[in-house]
Amino acid sequence: REAGAPLRLVVAEPDPSWAEVRAAVHDALAALPGVYREPLVACYLRGLTQDAAAAELGLTKVAVKKRLERGRDRLRAALTRRGIAPAAVLAVGAAPAAAVP
Repeated sequence: REAGAPLRLVVAEPDPSWAEVRAAVHDALAALPGVYREPLVACYLRGLTQDAAAAELGLTKVAVKKRLERGRDRLRAALTRRGIAPAAVLAVGAAPAAAVP
């Protein structure tokens, strides 16, 4: 009986694909001013500690921390304007990173 039953198509709301979300994150990151982009890339994509990023960028740890906060805020706002929820960004952050812009 089950084999002869017609298939029911369940339509879910369209979510952006991982590739689209990753591309949007990279585009938004690339559009940030360097003062915010560089600490974000150093800490979140390259895995440096705030101390290591501060040394590499010639900044104090306090300056790196503030730039990370402001950079995250700007990145979040840019992605929200594009209709990408913060949860999608977290999922992309957990996935293996593609090339950094």
